[in-house]
Amino acid sequence: MCGHAQLQLLITSKTLTNLHALLIEQRLNTVPFASVQLAFSALEQLNEEGDILLPGQPIAIKADEHILFSGTITTHNINLSLTGCIVTLNCQCLVGLTTLPHSRIFQDMSDRDIAAELLHGHDVQIHFTGPALHHKCVIQHQLTDWDFLLQRLRAIGVVARCTGQTLDIMTPALTPDAGFLLARQDLISLDITVDGSQQVAGLHLSAWDPHDQALAVAEAEATDFTVNERLVATRLATTQPPDIPTTPVAGEYDSPELQYLANAKLVRSRLAMVQGRITALGLHLAQPGQTLLLQQYGDHVSGQYYISGVKFELTPGAPPQTHFDIGLPSEAKKQVPAADSLTSSLFVGKVMDVNHDPDGASRIKVHCPLIDPAEHGIWARLATLQAGNGSGTMFHPAEGSEVILGLTSANPRDVVILGACHSSAITAPWEKATLHGYRSPNGLAISLDDDKQEIRISTDDGTLLRLSQDANATLQLADQYQNKIQLSKHGMRLESPSINISTDDFTLEARSAIDIKGSNVRMESTGQGEIHSAGHLTLRGAIVSIN
Repeated sequence: MCGHAQLQLLITSKTLTNLHALLIEQRLNTVPFASVQLAFSALEQLNEEGDILLPGQPIAIKADEHILFSGTITTHNINLSLTGCIVTLNCQCLVGLTTLPHSRIFQDMSDRDIAAELLHGHDVQIHFTGPALHHKCVIQHQLTDWDFLLQRLRAIGVVARCTGQTLDIMTPALTPDAGFLLARQDLISLDITVDGSQQVAGLHLSAWDPHDQALAVAEAEATDFTVNERLVATRLATTQPPDIPTTPVAGEYDSPELQYLANAKLVRSRLAMVQGRITALGLHLAQPGQTLLLQQYGDHVSGQYYISGVKFELTPGAPPQTHFDIGLPSEAKKQVPAADSLTSSLFVGKVMDVNHDPDGASRIKVHCPLIDPAEHGIWARLATLQAGNGSGTMFHPAEGSEVILGLTSANPRDVVILGACHSSAITAPWEKATLHGYRSPNGLAISLDDDKQEIRISTDDGTLLRLSQDANATLQLADQYQNKIQLSKHGMRLESPSINISTDDFTLEARSAIDIKGSNVRMESTGQGEIHSAGHLTLRGAIVSIN
């Protein structure tokens, strides 16, 4: 405690002594915020110091030698009245992390590496004590760097504590040996709620594993957050073994990822059991993530509480106060979408590779220009009409084609190709709206023409099979070598440079007449031969030779 500590306000390294009121908020998973009120007796005094009070200026607040806040002025408000002038400065840490959304791809990196890259250039030291989970691909899409960092941390069950100069990433835990003891005489108020509605004796998560074609299940291993003998999560749980439910999550997870996610969800549930605020007199230099120890408060209240936030408050004419936030909100109250939430989105992608899936899972490499302008690409599964074990339909999109990507979760790495699109740059094989079918990149085509009531199967070199309601050509088969078979209302017609028929027995019969015509006609029998007519038989030629 430093209830009588000397507060020091520094803006651009200049010490200001006209502090009127002060509010500093430090919460887990939130960048610190400060509201500073400065009193000026006259506008002339403001004129002298106004330049350093504008947004963008660095600011630091100390209690003796302990830094309570270090950040940047973001807004500047002037309130002028008959009694004087009050300037209110709202300040924040790591402004660059929270301002604009970004999209990018992180490949072959751990969460520690991702956090370090996000914080690069922000002049803050990172202390990462969470799990060293490695990812082949993690995608940030239209999230600020800070919100994306929180999304990643939530997935592995850790929290972030920012002081402006350092960022501590750690696993939530009660640490009574290093706890902060709040004396009974310093207590101003205590308002806590014990909520057992979200407490379960355990938690199982299941996710679809496309490699095994089965559900993968993980059983959560939770940290103990028992406050005292009465406030024990397992005693307050609404479900008990063997009634522990299995909760499905969207997306694809390997075993370590699913295990960390299960642990994280149960920890979040435990931290939501006891929530509230405890207000104490004086400035108490506790930090979010520490354990608040209450002793001599009676059996029902005494215990160890997880501090999720600390707020220092100084108002005119009143002693300083410290407010301790206890517990964390449940998953249902989170603002940043979790990567496992059952929501989906659609994106436009470009096909990069259709043949070289490193996992042999028949995936296609695509990149989304909005997220991945550098074209690193990710491997996506292809939705098709039917997919069985060694059976199904398969139409691969061509490399360079435009496809629509769907997500099976809010995590943009869980991508499925839903279909493809034509455009002015990637033209359709046919322009007519009544012409349907398929044409391969190399010219193999199947077309259905509703106007002509015609079906065509063709190759790029001219081979054609045509079925039609046209009475003059109901069926036509032709190739690039001038071979042609045609059926029509007039009969059947064969055209070819050469026709050879080879068979054991061959019978040619007509109900009326048979005409055989050619520049040279020859009939030859290697055995017996016979020409027979039931009527008159005529042999006619310029010269008729027999034998």
